Amino acid sequence: MLLYAGALALMAVWHHFPVACAAAFAAGSAWTAAFSTFNTSIQLNTAAWVRGRSLAFYQLTYSAGLGVGSALRGYVAEHSCANFINPAFRNGGDSIMNLKQRAQGV
Repeated sequence: MLLYAGALALMAVWHHFPVACAAAFAAGSAWTAAFSTFNTSIQLNTAAWVRGRSLAFYQLTYSAGLGVGSALRGYVAEHSCANFINPAFRNGGDSIMNLKQRAQGV
């Protein structure tokens, strides 16, 4: 989880696209490792007769929490004056548009 947090922080403050790509790769790897570790922990620490149900409930709540949390963060970002977030999104969008224009030869 520390690798994931560090990668997100690096993407937020660094303004070079190759570094952001490496940080995104590290964040994705950390996310996958954490999710598989949690799944393994659930499987190893529950009784055999309820293992399938507990793993299904865990994955359901994890996925639902991710969806509801994302919607809530989007709502808060849209309806608040969180101006400190907008430059990070704007810089990321500018980087993508610059790459697209370079690829098209504009």
